[in-house]
Amino acid sequence: MRADAKAIAADRAAAVAQWQALLDLPPAERHYRSVWASYMIARSLLTVRSAEEPTSQTAAVRADERPTARTAAARAALDRTQSLAAEGYADSLGLAVEAAGWLGRLALNEN
Repeated sequence: MRADAKAIAADRAAAVAQWQALLDLPPAERHYRSVWASYMIARSLLTVRSAEEPTSQTAAVRADERPTARTAAARAALDRTQSLAAEGYADSLGLAVEAAGWLGRLALNEN
């Protein structure tokens, strides 16, 4: 892995840690950010950045990609995104619907 790709991976890990820290706050303190944080965790797990093109996003969840621990964790975060919205956490960006689309894409690629 090239140095720049390592930096991207480290930045992604730091971002996921921050989003998770937000989700660990008491419910009253995260009402407006919970759905977003959960969705961002999922997207960070599904986004693949090429080492050759560190600033460009490659298609997440390629057709030839089989379920991995990363995709299982992303699926759990997408499920949590939908659950949080259903529980009444703010979802002004419509991320629960976006999560449904990503879950469908994951299911399609598994078959």
